[in-house]
Amino acid sequence: MSSTDDNKKLVQGFYDTLMSSGPEIAFDKYCDAENYTQHNPRLVNGRAGLLEFGRTAAMCKGFTLKIHRMAAQDDLVWVQAETTGLHWPDEPNPVDPASLRHVVIDIFRIEGGKLIEHWDVIQRIPPFTASGNDMI
Repeated sequence: MSSTDDNKKLVQGFYDTLMSSGPEIAFDKYCDAENYTQHNPRLVNGRAGLLEFGRTAAMCKGFTLKIHRMAAQDDLVWVQAETTGLHWPDEPNPVDPASLRHVVIDIFRIEGGKLIEHWDVIQRIPPFTASGNDMI
């Protein structure tokens, strides 16, 4: 089994490649093509699910993704990230993409040096919070 640091580097490499070279290259390099299991209810298992996310993000004017935190235990890596501009095709286009912010928690399971399973929780960041604390 890889060390947790190796697993975090693998996930960081996946995100870097996803944002710089696209979902096809990121999936082929970092994911287990035979067994990749997707738990996002909008996406199917395997390569097709990640490509659908990539197409969705590419259609979003002003889309950005920034990693804020990453932690790992055994074969799992958790990521806290922030997106701007992300919306699904069945949602209206935002007037100001920069104002459409989400906090994303991604969890990846790694096996044999490849990403094999993915869960996420995505929540829109409101313009204010009762506590005054940002969600990031």
